[in-house]
Amino acid sequence: MVTFGIRRINRLKKKGKARALVRYLAWRNPDRAKAAADALVALGGKGVPFLTALLCHRLTSDKVLLGIPVPDRIKDVMIRIGKPAVEGAVSLLYTDSFWKMVIGTGILEGIGKEAAAAVDPLIDFMQGDTWQQFRETCAAALGSIRDKEAVQDLIYTLGNDGYGKVRKAAALALGAIGDKRALEPLKKAFDFGYKEAGEALKIIQSK
Repeated sequence: MVTFGIRRINRLKKKGKARALVRYLAWRNPDRAKAAADALVALGGKGVPFLTALLCHRLTSDKVLLGIPVPDRIKDVMIRIGKPAVEGAVSLLYTDSFWKMVIGTGILEGIGKEAAAAVDPLIDFMQGDTWQQFRETCAAALGSIRDKEAVQDLIYTLGNDGYGKVRKAAALALGAIGDKRALEPLKKAFDFGYKEAGEALKIIQSK
């Protein structure tokens, strides 16, 4: 049986009322939240500004409100929306909140190749003076996007970043991209003890 709440969600979807649908992601009822998520995905980019606004509001106070994983729901919806959500995800990288920034890179990583427009800001943040984990997630997102424009910058990060986890993420990203320019730098990193570089080498050499 379709509940009143889900019938209302379906009506909002038909009318293209993205702003109203976004509110349902914060509902405790998982069926209503899922119906709202599906409706927002169907509406595409129309709901992205409201999704990012809700995400910023929720993370200002708490990552999880009253046990409801609102940020995770928003992240999932934006990944499913795909390319139209890229601009909204990139905007999160420029906030002053670590959690918003990491969720932004997570969305871009989930979108993958369709997030090519995010390559330049991801490179800038990966090589910037910011949190180690954020730089790590920037490298991971670049590996998921697989744009060869990022190869030289990932090679630089592999050889120069001060934190091992960031260098490991850069190695894995280079393996995912598969550009042979990364072979020698990866061999050096592997000789230095980074097993992730060895995994990346196998992937590139197998192509």
